[in-house]
Amino acid sequence: MSKLVECFNGTVQTYGVPRLTTELNELEEHVNHKRVARLKRENDIYPKQYKGFVITTDSSHGKPVAENLLNRNFTVDKPNQIWVSDITYSVPGIRHLHG
Repeated sequence: MSKLVECFNGTVQTYGVPRLTTELNELEEHVNHKRVARLKRENDIYPKQYKGFVITTDSSHGKPVAENLLNRNFTVDKPNQIWVSDITYSVPGIRHLHG
């Protein structure tokens, strides 16, 4: 039990049963995932859940916004009358970022 608590606290209290079982087995404390689950449940040990992403959009800024020239009218008579675009930011090391 003390190895379980030590291992759990050493992982910033984010590991669930599968990762704790793997960690304990690597520390030569051979346990089954069912035992780890039971011990966690009996001792009220639950991992902390963090937000998956940080909201970075600020819609209440005072900066000018681009004018809506199309007014949602996307029908055209011939090609190259209307062009639209979008910007996607790609930062190395960050999984998903869109602006």
